[in-house]
Amino acid sequence: MSKRTDGEEKVAIFGVLPPGNDGGYERFLLDLRETLKEEGYTVDIYSAREQPVANLSKLEKALYDITLLSKVLIYGLYLTLFGSGYQAIITSDFVGLTVWTPRVNRLHLYTGTALADEMGNDISARTMVLKILYWLSGQGKHVVVKSQHVSTALEDLYGFKPTVLPNPIDTDHFKKRESVDFAELPEDIDKPVGLYVGRWDDEVKGTDTLREMIGQNEQLHWLLVVGGGQEPHGLEDLSGYTLMRNVPQEVIPQVYSISDFTIIPSRTEGFSYVAVESLACETPVIACSERIPSIKPIYESEDFNPLCVSSPNSISEFEESINWVINNPDQSEFLGKRAQQEVADRYSFDQWQQRLNRLIEGNQEHRTV
Repeated sequence: MSKRTDGEEKVAIFGVLPPGNDGGYERFLLDLRETLKEEGYTVDIYSAREQPVANLSKLEKALYDITLLSKVLIYGLYLTLFGSGYQAIITSDFVGLTVWTPRVNRLHLYTGTALADEMGNDISARTMVLKILYWLSGQGKHVVVKSQHVSTALEDLYGFKPTVLPNPIDTDHFKKRESVDFAELPEDIDKPVGLYVGRWDDEVKGTDTLREMIGQNEQLHWLLVVGGGQEPHGLEDLSGYTLMRNVPQEVIPQVYSISDFTIIPSRTEGFSYVAVESLACETPVIACSERIPSIKPIYESEDFNPLCVSSPNSISEFEESINWVINNPDQSEFLGKRAQQEVADRYSFDQWQQRLNRLIEGNQEHRTV
């Protein structure tokens, strides 16, 4: 990407939440904002909500929806009327429906698989409204997604032809660490270490499955690195685990490095930073690769079959994969090193920055109809 004179060109980012929250998309926005700033763009952030919300009643959810859509309308109209000074306006999900500035390159990001996996067969009134809003938001814009899975879902639902731009990984930061120095990590663990990283969410992240595995497998010590979302629950009668909350990003590579494997029991993912971060640190990932878009192309090789389960609900298959990792350390290490190279080749910041620059400047052929 060519450097620009600071402030010479501006980009607007308009999303539900601001960069830097716990979610993968907010982390992507943080990478996006900082990269654009480094390249000399002035970046203006517009957010319809400052913090994520959870566990709302039906009335609270209705009020939340009304407030959210009101802010989307206000910010969208502002950008439509006064956004001609931007090189590009970047919106996401249903937040782009009110941004119609015709003289500006408009990029629209669909950030997850909810359209296909959660909304696809749901016929509730709220879901039907969301489907319409998602469709309107992408009209007339250059649609960008982070995986082929999301691209296929959008093409099936709306007829869009998105550009796939996978999230970037800082492979200088996420790499295997030979020494570990972090006070919260348990000392002198005499068992293999299984790792879970993510928010505590039974429905989407599969932490109900995780709890069952912790209860059934006494030969492991589990590290549970939990960020946002619900308070971890259902662990009261279990042992053999260490719960770690809000672990700093600079420490996460150490946690991956001391683990024998990372487990991802998610029922759906839009990308999964955890998967590629773990592989970048040469730590094998056990998951249903069909549900994890970031590792699906890597795990298509039969060599990775021992790490794959056919369903995120199959505890017996997870157990088989765990036993394989523990009983075949040399082969597991080989797969970790091979996957690390795949991650470096597919998700490096350098490649992402070059493609991002072309998108911002509008030098792409694919646009929505």
